[in-house]
Amino acid sequence: MVNTNTPDLTQWKALYELATEFNRARCWDWMDDYEIFGVRDPESGLIYYCSIMGASAEHFGIAAYRDVHGLYLLNKILSNDMPDFPPDFSYEQDCLSCSFEDRNMLLKEELQTIKNLGLKFRGRNQWPSFQDYTPGLLPWFLTGDQCRTMQHILRQALQVAGRCRENKKILLGKNNTLLVRTPSQGNDGTLEWKDRYVQPQKYVIESGEFTSQNDVLIQKLRRLKIDKCFELEADIFYAPAPVGDKGQRPYFPTMGVILDRKSGLLLGAEMVRDLKTEGHIFLSYLVDTILKPNKKPGCLYVARPEAYILFNGFCEQIGLPLKIVDHLEFVNEFRTSLEEQMHRE
Repeated sequence: MVNTNTPDLTQWKALYELATEFNRARCWDWMDDYEIFGVRDPESGLIYYCSIMGASAEHFGIAAYRDVHGLYLLNKILSNDMPDFPPDFSYEQDCLSCSFEDRNMLLKEELQTIKNLGLKFRGRNQWPSFQDYTPGLLPWFLTGDQCRTMQHILRQALQVAGRCRENKKILLGKNNTLLVRTPSQGNDGTLEWKDRYVQPQKYVIESGEFTSQNDVLIQKLRRLKIDKCFELEADIFYAPAPVGDKGQRPYFPTMGVILDRKSGLLLGAEMVRDLKTEGHIFLSYLVDTILKPNKKPGCLYVARPEAYILFNGFCEQIGLPLKIVDHLEFVNEFRTSLEEQMHRE
């Protein structure tokens, strides 16, 4: 991978030493994954909300969820809102992770780094693995900045977990505030860490809403006769196969589909890289779907808040009812078929 911000061996050595210390401490013997605390990164200012994994003896390590969006995802996981993790779950993760794996689970680049450092690990769940999870991107190696961030996270996790062994009440403050270990610059230039209690901000979905500036088109669509027997399903989701140029981090394109709610016939499909800037393409497919039979659907059904936000403004412009539901039968069938096809290839 071409990256000018890759960690050097000194940074990797420090990180592996901290990971080894964290593994030996076995903080998961007394910490549960729902006992969250924050670490504010001294470089970016972002808060990483940390969950120590291993109490269930299945997966060992620590996941540090990135700021407001990361905490939103972590809370969804811990609140059991996703008992059967939805298809998009793995594509939406927003965290840095340090996990302890079997040797055969590590990538060749990770094994090479361990070899270059002259380190040795033996046994199951003993091999450190570090990854960056960013929504819409393939899980990837840490950058130099992220390597430093993970060092801070591991140091503070050891500090917080050590104190929690005696008193877990430190994790929560008044009015449901969370403990966030916060750095400041000391007189000698070193970082001084203190407890701060922070009220997390509420996450707001940032999916863009798109409308049309073509008044002639809007009026034409508004005047179309509504056919209540003609209903549509629409959804936007990450395509199951990553794409990208050689040497670059692969990404999962955002795919939009429109299907006939009665027959399940696929009426339109397209992929874009950035929904926030290219979402208007999906509106064009909706327009074509309406103009081709020259009739307006009785309703457009979506299942995800992101899809509702995407179509809502335009649907209001043309007088098309838009409803959000829990389940889209034909969209789900299409996605299952698509994933099976990708796996065969």
